Amino acid sequence: MMSTKQFDLRLTHIDEQSGAMQERVDGYRDQQLAKLFVECEWSQEKLAEHLAAKWGEEVSPMWVSYRLRFGRFLTFFNTTCVGTSSWRLPCNLAEGTFRNFWDATTASGDFSGKRANTEAAVKDEERRFAEVVEEMKSGRMIRPKKQIRAALINHAVSREWLTAEQMAKRIACAFNNRPVPVADVQRTLRILSPTPTSPYRVEKAGEGDMAKYRIIKVKGTIPSRKQLSQWASELIPMMDEIIREMNKHPAARSDASLAAIASKIRKVLESVEAKSLEAIEG
Repeated sequence: MMSTKQFDLRLTHIDEQSGAMQERVDGYRDQQLAKLFVECEWSQEKLAEHLAAKWGEEVSPMWVSYRLRFGRFLTFFNTTCVGTSSWRLPCNLAEGTFRNFWDATTASGDFSGKRANTEAAVKDEERRFAEVVEEMKSGRMIRPKKQIRAALINHAVSREWLTAEQMAKRIACAFNNRPVPVADVQRTLRILSPTPTSPYRVEKAGEGDMAKYRIIKVKGTIPSRKQLSQWASELIPMMDEIIREMNKHPAARSDASLAAIASKIRKVLESVEAKSLEAIEG
């Protein structure tokens, strides 16, 4: 009969092998989907609509855009890097892992909207792709933003002003005292904002590498997305009422109706103000 120790050893081996196989499966699927999305030359919207109908579930344009960028990266690597080095992309490279590396790079300008498909935007994207390749070659691990955020909140919440480098050293204990890249800390600090379950915000003084930060806890209650959505759902119909009333002929316009709508808006804004005061005063 197998002992408990033998059973647990086999179970651990199975779990480890299954995890490794799943990584390869996820990487294969992400890479093949990304290549397909680029090669089909469909618009982001058409891809999202077609996949939603095919899979029977919502597919957001943002989800598609992530994989289109991943596909362009794979194309860039195969056309620019293959043949110049013996190094190859990991076969289990998934889109999420690539995005962690991508998020650690910085655009040289604003290439949103109509500027997204300009020659300058394409060149800047390729520059960032090259940076991603170099980071992957170096073997440096890009830690997910959630891990960095948790470490900062657990070890760096203070009234003391610290540089990103000092914060990186302070949170190293959360990663078995391994060095934490300053760039990972900087990108997390840029997006760290209070939520109902994690009421912390970042204050910054100065610019560049000498910029200093501190993470402080926001007092009181942070309105949830549900609360904000509720306020919006109350205010938008009232604003529509005002627009409809103002579009009427002056002779048909009712001051009493406008006053009644204004009174409703005032009540909602008073509720917003009360929540804001709670957050400030705690």
